[in-house]
Amino acid sequence: MPQSRTLDRMRRACALLAVASAVGGMVELAMLRHWNGIQVAPWVIFAVVTIAGIGAVGGRWRRFTQIAGGLGLFGAAAGLWHHIDTNHARGAEFLETWDAFSGAEQWWFAFNGTVGPAPALAPGLLGLAGALLLVAVMDRERAKHSPARRKS
Repeated sequence: MPQSRTLDRMRRACALLAVASAVGGMVELAMLRHWNGIQVAPWVIFAVVTIAGIGAVGGRWRRFTQIAGGLGLFGAAAGLWHHIDTNHARGAEFLETWDAFSGAEQWWFAFNGTVGPAPALAPGLLGLAGALLLVAVMDRERAKHSPARRKS
């Protein structure tokens, strides 16, 4: 029984950390005025993650929380690609010698912030929030139906 309580506390902590990450991400997006066109997408995903995280704290909405966690991870991967691609497309604006570099070098510069306006790793907070949600509901269904749980 104590192990079950410890796991439940850890799951709630992960859900709360996901909520805190999502809310923090929305604050950062607001400070950056990140809301034109496709820039609205992370707002929506952060909102879904926040709602799912609140439900997960109470041990509810397992399937919705899994979907929201997956959406957070997918959104992070899509955001990472979008930021790198945006930087790559604008590389010549930042380096006069852009065309002299190999393709691999150009993509590296787009990733590491040498060129372009978009921070490549910024979507990572979205991925963190999504991963925390998935951990918050990991193995919950199996634990509910395990033989050890039925004995208590």
